[in-house]
Amino acid sequence: MCISTQYYDASVKLCVCPIGSYLINSVCQYCSFANCAACNSVGCTICQSGFYPASGLCASCSSYCISCQSNSSCISCNYGYTLQNGICIDTNSICSIEVYNSTIICPPGCSQCAFSNEIIYCIFVVANYYFDSIGTIQPCQSSCLTCASTNSSICTSCFGSSLLIGGQCLECTDKFALACPGNVNYSTNCVRGYSPFNGTCQACAPFCKACGISGAGMCNANSCE
Repeated sequence: MCISTQYYDASVKLCVCPIGSYLINSVCQYCSFANCAACNSVGCTICQSGFYPASGLCASCSSYCISCQSNSSCISCNYGYTLQNGICIDTNSICSIEVYNSTIICPPGCSQCAFSNEIIYCIFVVANYYFDSIGTIQPCQSSCLTCASTNSSICTSCFGSSLLIGGQCLECTDKFALACPGNVNYSTNCVRGYSPFNGTCQACAPFCKACGISGAGMCNANSCE
C-alpha cells in the first residue's frame, strides 16, 4: 500500500509521487523551486517551458524561446518565430527582396536588404548580429543581444535578466537569485524558500516560501507550503 501522499502507477508497478514532487522523509514534497516541473532533493531537474536547469534552479531562456540549453542557446521557438544563431527571430522579420521577378532571401542575420549593381546587400541586422568595419554581417558573442561594431565580444545590450557590466552580459552570482539589478553580487529577489538578506539569498525554515520579514531560517506569516 502506498503512503498517503503517493499513488500506485500500474505502468511501472510502483508507488510514486505526483509529477512535480519528490520523496523526502517518507513524504512527497512538492518542488519549491520557481518554474520547476520535476526535482529531487538536490534541485530542479526539469524546468517548465521557457526555462532551463542551471545549478539546481530554473533560469529563463531568451525571449520567445520554448526550450533552450542556456539563455543564449535556444533549441525551439514559439510559433511565428524562427531559430537563428541560437535565438528566436520574428518570422516576419526574415527579409526577402524581389530580383528579376524572383524572391531572394536576405543574407543570414539581415532584417532588411537591397539590390544594386548586381549585388544583394544588407541594410539592417537582427539581434545578436552586427556590421564589422568593412560592412560584413557578423554574429555577436552568444551572450550579447547587440554588440560593438569593432569587437563582437563587447556587448552593448543583453538578453533577458542578464546585466551589462564592462561590455559583458553577466548573470547573478547567487544561484538562488532571481534578480540582482545593477550588481551581480547583490541579490534583491530569490527563489521560493529563500529570501534576500544584505544582498544574499538565505534559506528559510523547511517548507516555508519566504522569510524576508521574520529572518533567515524563520518563516513569514502565512508563508508555509
